[in-house]
Amino acid sequence: MGPFESQPTRVPPCWVEALSARTEPEVESVGFGYMLQGGSTPSNTDPFANAPADGEPWLEEPPHVMMVVPDPAALEALPTDPDNGGPWIMWQGTPYAHVMMPVQADGVGTARGSPGTLGGAGAIGRRGRGWQPLPRAF
Repeated sequence: MGPFESQPTRVPPCWVEALSARTEPEVESVGFGYMLQGGSTPSNTDPFANAPADGEPWLEEPPHVMMVVPDPAALEALPTDPDNGGPWIMWQGTPYAHVMMPVQADGVGTARGSPGTLGGAGAIGRRGRGWQPLPRAF
């Protein structure tokens, strides 16, 4: 089962289809997805890992919004550390690189910290609309 099949989520379909088929995604504009219940993944660097590297824990993702871009190379200068206290790039250096932006009512979470709760002031509501492409002018 893939990372987006077992959890409530909404991610650009072209991106998910490419990940599932192990082909390069054809993202035409900036897009957003969400996993407002958080999630887990075996690797922050390998989109096809089935288990964490020896001695490494599963990466517990806080509730977050994901941003995909047409050119993942544009994300290369951004942090990749999920414990940096803010957004990070997951799967850097691959065609599936995307920005992970933690969201919660009581501040920014980290991938290994407590995800907190959703729904309070400053959080993205539980009734979010999922992926919405931005206008081409963006």
